Amino acid sequence: MKQVTILFLLFATLLAFGDAGLVMPPEWEPMADSQYNMSLYAQVEDFDGNRMEASGSVLAVFNADGQCCGAAAIEEGSCGMWYQVKVVANAIAETGLTLKLLSGTEGEVFDIQETIDFAADSTIPATNYATQPLMLHCKPLTAKLTLTLVQNWNWISFNVEQGERTILEFLEDYTQYATDGDIIKSQNGQATFSGGQWYPSPKSFRLEPGRMYKLRKQRAGNCTVTVSGVPCVGEVPIVVVAGWNWLGYTGVAEATVSALFKAEGFADNDLVMAQSGSQATFSDGKWQGNLVFRPGLGYMLKLSAAGTVDFRNAE
Repeated sequence: MKQVTILFLLFATLLAFGDAGLVMPPEWEPMADSQYNMSLYAQVEDFDGNRMEASGSVLAVFNADGQCCGAAAIEEGSCGMWYQVKVVANAIAETGLTLKLLSGTEGEVFDIQETIDFAADSTIPATNYATQPLMLHCKPLTAKLTLTLVQNWNWISFNVEQGERTILEFLEDYTQYATDGDIIKSQNGQATFSGGQWYPSPKSFRLEPGRMYKLRKQRAGNCTVTVSGVPCVGEVPIVVVAGWNWLGYTGVAEATVSALFKAEGFADNDLVMAQSGSQATFSDGKWQGNLVFRPGLGYMLKLSAAGTVDFRNAE
């Protein structure tokens, strides 16, 4: 009887994916003993806004226990290429189902930013699903940032997200060099290292892209540490105030000072400086100076007016 069941499941898998010639991850086999079902109609964009439409791509849905509730290969629809997924469950309603995309181009699996809720005999979207399917978005893949630290104070920044991790988890690679009394601080808080832990003050203190942090390393000598996380986007606005701002660089490659953009415009005598001593001053409608933004470094930015800045002009 067990052999018959296995053969049935293999046959069902071939029916669903055989025409596409796909090799599915084993955990992407939809549940075969479900009681309820619904339909999902979706298209997917990557984190740069490009459609994920490569032949062989597969969209899959998973419940809170990690079981696959449905999977479908990309196909031609009335609105273009889409994923038409039968989603199954053993409860009449479930919330927070997660999604993953297997890319037919890279062969990589991408997590989807959105979640969906299951409701028996329903469709997502509820109306016009044949012409206006749900648009889903891939989470960026993990990126790594290398920091070179010296004894005493370091002006640093992050172009990856801390996410749900603690500071200790995010700065795990630094722990081997940390000494009781080491400090990492921003303009509105700090964390102190003691007994193998970071103690933030206030407790909500976090390490965020777009902000500069001053890290005091007490142990002698230089070290190189790596942090990883979801990469941020250089165009995301960074709120700034009139006066001094501790600015973090969010780009992934070196950029000249002209990469800095302010939605409200810069004013004469605005200035930005690096820890190395280089600086640039805004005058006659442009930045004067040879300052270079580098990933992992922090900068002091003095402004005459509040607003938002970003690095959209980085090349």
